[in-house]
Amino acid sequence: MSQLRALYQWRKQVETRMPHLSKPIVKVLSGFSFGVAAARRCTLSAVAEALPMLGKPDTVERRLQRFLANPNID
Repeated sequence: MSQLRALYQWRKQVETRMPHLSKPIVKVLSGFSFGVAAARRCTLSAVAEALPMLGKPDTVERRLQRFLANPNID
């Protein structure tokens, strides 16, 4: 199974199990959690490198930093 297909299925699971979350939050949360699982590490640089289908690693890392810094995210 391709990583993109696996990420899509992962996103569907997050969306199904957490229906109260908005679509943008589901998108970033599923990408982040998928990246942690794929990288087997939780450092942002490693997670970003495990997600080449979402963009350049530095761009993905900045997106994840903004997500984690969001005060509305518990």
